[in-house]
Amino acid sequence: MLVILAGCTPFHLSDMYSVSTPKPAYPTTAVLAEELLGTFSTVAPAALQGYGPVISHALSEALRSSAPPFHEIPPIVTINQINAKGLFSDYGEMMAGLSRTGMFDRRLLDRVGTALGSKYMLQSGLADFKEAIGDRFMFAGWRLVKTRATTLRLWLRLWDVRTGEILWEATGEATVTSELIQDTPTIPVHEIARRLWSRILQEHLIGDKTKVGFTLRDDNPVIRQNE
Repeated sequence: MLVILAGCTPFHLSDMYSVSTPKPAYPTTAVLAEELLGTFSTVAPAALQGYGPVISHALSEALRSSAPPFHEIPPIVTINQINAKGLFSDYGEMMAGLSRTGMFDRRLLDRVGTALGSKYMLQSGLADFKEAIGDRFMFAGWRLVKTRATTLRLWLRLWDVRTGEILWEATGEATVTSELIQDTPTIPVHEIARRLWSRILQEHLIGDKTKVGFTLRDDNPVIRQNE
């Protein structure tokens, strides 16, 4: 999908999509909204690990602002509680297993979830982040302008702590393009991630497409998704 906000110079455009497995029959959205939903820190390839905290914070904001909102245990609280309850080794072993196999050890996941008081946990991941500089020809003004294209790919899994099952999985990608003009602010990765998480949650886990929008800055709207 191509989105252009007319009347803005420089304008921005976005291409965004997301897909997921079917929503679980149980827990329902209403049940999840009532539960304490634990979240682990975002995992990422070695070269992109520095973006992990930004992506995690963006997911926390999306969870709080969704309709209905989720009662999240943020990653920093998750880590602190795990450490305080002496489960650091279990957590390290569990995450190492995820890195090797893509799965959590059920015993370790149950132990961690019980310590947090959570029946369900969310694991987020950063699949890719890249920026590219290109050229775009302006026909009306007969000029060539430099543009920056930012692409972000994310994934999210919902785990049942007691059974070790993956109940739901989703992935999404957003590409934002802007002109490279002096004094034009760049669009923060956090903003792109927050809106992509919101789309994934609202459209696929909650299931209400009417509330999905893509306006990166409420005080400076440059992108809006029209479906």
